[in-house]
Amino acid sequence: MIHSALADDLLRVTTATAQAVMPWSGRGDKEQADHLAVETMRSMLDGLPYRFRILLGEGEKDNAPMLYYGEMLGQGLLDPLYDLVVDPLECTGNFASGLPDSVSAVLAVSEGQAIRFPGTYMEHIIVPASARAALYECGLDRPVAETYRTITRALGESQVTVVVQNRPRHGELIRALRELGAGIALIESGSISAACELLYFPSRARILWGVYGAPEAVILAHLVRAAGGGFLGRIKPHNETTEALARSWELTGVVFRPEDIVKSDGVLSITGIHSSTWLGGVNGDQTESLVVTGNQAYIEHRRGQETTGRKPVAPG
Repeated sequence: MIHSALADDLLRVTTATAQAVMPWSGRGDKEQADHLAVETMRSMLDGLPYRFRILLGEGEKDNAPMLYYGEMLGQGLLDPLYDLVVDPLECTGNFASGLPDSVSAVLAVSEGQAIRFPGTYMEHIIVPASARAALYECGLDRPVAETYRTITRALGESQVTVVVQNRPRHGELIRALRELGAGIALIESGSISAACELLYFPSRARILWGVYGAPEAVILAHLVRAAGGGFLGRIKPHNETTEALARSWELTGVVFRPEDIVKSDGVLSITGIHSSTWLGGVNGDQTESLVVTGNQAYIEHRRGQETTGRKPVAPG
């Protein structure tokens, strides 16, 4: 079982990280901002009474500052050992440019209950619960038109908006979707924020599709698992090193569902840094965070480290 105080402690970590990095907002130096976020998160985690081990520290594929795989943190006073997936500053480019959607995130799962992926990319499709069966019927290899139409029928809609990252690798996907009449919501980064909105705060976007970071897939799998949604992912290495790692770890060609990636309940805390459509950013000493544990989720408002309000949220 996840320790009863862990959610609140991880919330303190992401809140402190978000507040610490905010002075670098819009200053055009994503490396320095990322470094500060990493060091703040490391210090906060190391001061907690638990036993933590870094499973995935976002930054490997980009040679960015990071918390390293296997790094041990915490005071070691409490059992069990928790594996951590951390993203101290998600959306570094947006943050450095003063754009929306940057967050600080940390996921804790019991030892051995989440997969470690190489620091590379992964094909993703994420849908709400009502389209989960339709997605799993399609898999990842059917034509875009067939998959899109099957999902939209399950959603009870003729056309939907699809979230796609604005990258050259997605040119053919975007063209195919637009030919079908789909709307495209282009994001520069921020698959975690986009998935949270799709799953818990539905607006016009109903599908997330494309090739995103593999480390983020663990956090996405936890979110989808908790919300009852659908997720399919498959490693897509970006160089010979990560291709060799994926092959040696027997990950090549495997199509993952959420329960394959995160095998038991965990605790996820996401604190807004810059505001998005669904989560407020740092505003002086006020913060807003999403906490997802088991199949429960809530938005918590804080002033400093004091809770000023908590609102349960349900999958949309």
